[in-house]
Amino acid sequence: MDFTDKEIEIIRSAEKNVRSVKVVRIMIFLVLCAIVIAFFSGMISERILVYVALGAPVYALLAPQIGVGPKYEQLTMLLSKKLKNQ
Repeated sequence: MDFTDKEIEIIRSAEKNVRSVKVVRIMIFLVLCAIVIAFFSGMISERILVYVALGAPVYALLAPQIGVGPKYEQLTMLLSKKLKNQ
């Protein structure tokens, strides 16, 4: 498949976005671990644990769409267009 310069730029931006999302998800996991440890040591309440435990996965799932870079729809359109041209 041959890509134009603009399409290559979109793909590179998507790759960069994927790497940053991986880092964000690792950080969220570490925060969750720290919150659980803090909860068991009595430093935070159950309410805070529940808020973080519910909010962190939602943010982890939405992170690819929130950040900069091409969205899933753009990449799907690009690949669909290339598939039709073949």
